[in-house]
Amino acid sequence: PTTIQTPSKCILISESARGDGGRLFTFKDGKRWYFMEELYPEGGNLMPRDVVSRTIHRICTEEGLGIEGKYQVGLQLEHLDKDILNDNLKEVCETAKTYLGIDPAKDYIPVSPGIHYFMGGIYVDYLHRTTMPGIYAAGECACQYHGANRLGGNSTLGAIFGGQTAAETAAGEATSPDVMLVERCGQKELEKMGKLTEKPSAAQMMSLHHIMDACLGVSRCEEKLSAGLQAVTELKAGADGIFLEKLHLAEAMVKSALARKESRGAQYRSDYPDTSDEFLKVTVSAYGSSGVTVSFDEIGRVFE
Repeated sequence: PTTIQTPSKCILISESARGDGGRLFTFKDGKRWYFMEELYPEGGNLMPRDVVSRTIHRICTEEGLGIEGKYQVGLQLEHLDKDILNDNLKEVCETAKTYLGIDPAKDYIPVSPGIHYFMGGIYVDYLHRTTMPGIYAAGECACQYHGANRLGGNSTLGAIFGGQTAAETAAGEATSPDVMLVERCGQKELEKMGKLTEKPSAAQMMSLHHIMDACLGVSRCEEKLSAGLQAVTELKAGADGIFLEKLHLAEAMVKSALARKESRGAQYRSDYPDTSDEFLKVTVSAYGSSGVTVSFDEIGRVFE
C-alpha cells in the first residue's frame, strides 16, 4: 500500500485512488516517468499492493529515483474529473489537504511504500475459538481467512461473518457471564492479565517501532531480521508489563519471518526471492516456558 509521512505516523492513501485512475510516477531525465505502466503493462497502477510497494522501494533505493531524493514517488490525480475527486476520492483528498497542505486537483501527492496488512493473528478454529478456553477472536486480530496476501474484501468477511460466528460460539459455550472466564481460564491467569495495565512509554514504543521498521519492512533478509531479533531480545532484558507482552509478539513476528526462507505474498526476502513449495504451510508461533517458538502447520487443519 501507499502512505504519506506525517510527524506522528504514516497514513494510508488507499489504492482506490489508483483504482479510479491515479497514476504513480517519479522524475527521470526531467520528465514524469510512469514506471508502473512501463514495467507492468498488463496491470500498471492496478498491480497488487505488495508488488506496488516493492517496486516503489526498488525505484527509490536501488535506482535512486525517489522524488527530491526521498523515499517517495508521486501519485498523480490532477487529471481526474472533479466529480471523482469530490465523491469517490473525497477522503484521499481531505487527507492530503489536512496533513500535507496539498490539493490533489492541482498537484501530486508524495507517497511512500507502506507495510502490507499482516495476514496473521490469533490462531483460531472454524468456530473462532482460540487455544485458551473461554477466549474467542474475530476480525483483524484473528488468523482465519487470509493466505499470503489479503484480499480487500476479507476485512468485511472477518468483521461480519467472523464476528457473528465468534459471538454465537461464545454464547453457546457460556455457562454464565460472571463465572465463564474464571471457569475456563482460571483465576490466576485472569489475575495475571488484569495486572497488565501500565501503558508502555512513548520512548519504549518508538524504540520498538524503529527496530520493526528496519527488519520487517517491504524487503527483508537474514541480516536485517537477525539484527532485529537481537535488538528485541536486548529490550526484553529490562521490560515488564504490557511492553514485555508487545516484545513477545515482536519476537514471534521476526522469528516467523526468519523461519520462512522464501518469498510469498507480502513476505518478500531479497535473499530468498523465489516461492518454495516446502513452505506451503501456515506459520504458527507460540509462547511458553521455552519462550517464543515457531513451527509450521498444514493449511486447513483445525488445531486440537
